[in-house]
Amino acid sequence: MIRSRLIVLEGVAGSGKSTLASYIADLLHARGVRCHLIVEGCLDHPADYESAAWLSGPEYAHFLEQHASDGDPIERSAEPHDGGFLVPYGKLQAAGLVGTPALDALAAYDVYELAEPIYRRLVLQRWQAFAKRASAEPDTWVLDCCMLHAACCMLHAAGCRTQSRPS
Repeated sequence: MIRSRLIVLEGVAGSGKSTLASYIADLLHARGVRCHLIVEGCLDHPADYESAAWLSGPEYAHFLEQHASDGDPIERSAEPHDGGFLVPYGKLQAAGLVGTPALDALAAYDVYELAEPIYRRLVLQRWQAFAKRASAEPDTWVLDCCMLHAACCMLHAAGCRTQSRPS
């Protein structure tokens, strides 16, 4: 049986997660342990959606019509997922492949801005895929993140928007 390890450092911004995660990864590397350090904001984060948009099939088709001049790089990077398409717009921006209007429009479909049921489903699927991948390798994963904090805040805010407030 493969024995993988997961170390998750969770907390709010500025609490020292990155410093501690780097320290732990350095210690593990010095001891010869195969280790992956994943920091908050990483565009290739295996268990989080950083600057990624999800559009339903019809939304994606309409988006490509509206932003035809940026269609090629968007189509090359888009990944069919859960009845829609994931578009890593942060990667497209970092590579300079897509114009600002299309990037701004994609940001409106950011995974963290989706309706709570869709958001929850996509994040759960991402974590499940990561767990399957990580459990198949004898490596140690060190994750610096505020995913639980961000998710809880997002879900709380969604709940507050649906409740009526006294005037």
